[in-house]
Amino acid sequence: MKYAETNITDIYIESISEKLKNLAKVLDENKLMFAQIEFLLRNTPVDETLNIDLCLIIQNLKYCSSLHSRKFFKENILAMHGQSPLSVLGFVAQMLLSHQCVTIACTKEVAVTCHLFVTLCHDVGLPNIKVAFLEELPSKSIDVEQLFKSSCVGVVAERGDVESAVDAFLTSATNEPWKVRRILVQESVVYRFINTIEWKTKLKPSDMDLEEIKSKSSNAFFVNGKLFLYEYCGEEYREDFVIIEAYRTNKELLSLLARYKPFSVSLWCSDVSESNEIAYGIDANFVWINEYGTFHGPNKSSQAYYAVIDNYYSRVYVSMSDVNKVTTILDTWTKLDVERRLEILNKALKRVENVDFNINIVDDSFVEVDSGKICVGIEVEENPVLYHRNFERNKVFNSLLKGTGVIYLVGSEEVDFYRAIESDEIPLKPFTDTGACEVVTLYSASKLRVIRTNFGTIYAN
Repeated sequence: MKYAETNITDIYIESISEKLKNLAKVLDENKLMFAQIEFLLRNTPVDETLNIDLCLIIQNLKYCSSLHSRKFFKENILAMHGQSPLSVLGFVAQMLLSHQCVTIACTKEVAVTCHLFVTLCHDVGLPNIKVAFLEELPSKSIDVEQLFKSSCVGVVAERGDVESAVDAFLTSATNEPWKVRRILVQESVVYRFINTIEWKTKLKPSDMDLEEIKSKSSNAFFVNGKLFLYEYCGEEYREDFVIIEAYRTNKELLSLLARYKPFSVSLWCSDVSESNEIAYGIDANFVWINEYGTFHGPNKSSQAYYAVIDNYYSRVYVSMSDVNKVTTILDTWTKLDVERRLEILNKALKRVENVDFNINIVDDSFVEVDSGKICVGIEVEENPVLYHRNFERNKVFNSLLKGTGVIYLVGSEEVDFYRAIESDEIPLKPFTDTGACEVVTLYSASKLRVIRTNFGTIYAN
């Protein structure tokens, strides 16, 4: 089996760039209408739609409009059903970089929203985006239902603003993956945290009978449709449960977060060193420090969300043998520093073409400081990656220098060159056959982690 190339051309990508910018603009102008529809049909709070879903969609459209790069997806159908976040519609931008025609297949729960979105697409000159109203969605489609099963975990450290943390968690999002499912509170402030929630519940009393659930936990409070349970020991788990746990040390906290594998973390800690130790020590796509659910910042920061869909659906299957050939060398390759990797590549190049290879590693990580906030984006490439035949030589070497293994297609125009520089030291091997191993293509090779810090309130509190 041969993997077909995408038929997207550079001319086509240039032609839709301005249209994606215009779509972001008209969505911003009509965002209140989307928020009202989401509230009426799916009971999603207006603020949640405006500040999370639509903010992500608009950022993603702007980012893709400046990307000037193609994608590779086998499917050209985007699935939208009752449980799909509105933000999924923004993935249309990535799909347009792989297919000239895209269909949004939707169920009745989101039919109105999808129809409005497609109408705006047509208004800005994207007539090849269609909508199909179906009772049952096709199996061969891009469906994110299984991708965002992990949620948000809240963390409150000893030196954190407990009152602000409680306010944030009480009004947190209702949909995945932003929904707060668990809160880890440092042992020394856990009772202060519980007392603050209890005081808040007295301001908004509920007629919900909590006697049965209280028998399985130390404390139980129902606020804003969320049932907060401290030291819960029951086996039942409901959608409205928010489990509160105590932890002692940062080491224990990092161990718990590694076990729960949250998609996002809201960390409340006023100590800069401690907050950095925690934030950079966990593998979450989004980490908020002293805030929750904010998405303002560089447009690329939206890729911490959309790259999850991107990477999953751009994967191809290669044989275990092909992967093993690369990973065996990678064990040694990744332990080398960049200068040593460059030295090995230059040695191979001199053997083939008698030239030195000079290139600066392209690091797409970023930092933005604005209005008392810092937004840090850390980009990490998947390992290994499959290169298609239209990639330039310097992109292949750039990935190798970063410590990424490469599997290249034998149909590449550079195949003779790649074969000539192959060695037992360089993790560069040809694709020979399909198999059971999933490998991401270079079109979507990166994972992005975003850490947002709100330092404007640290000293005030």
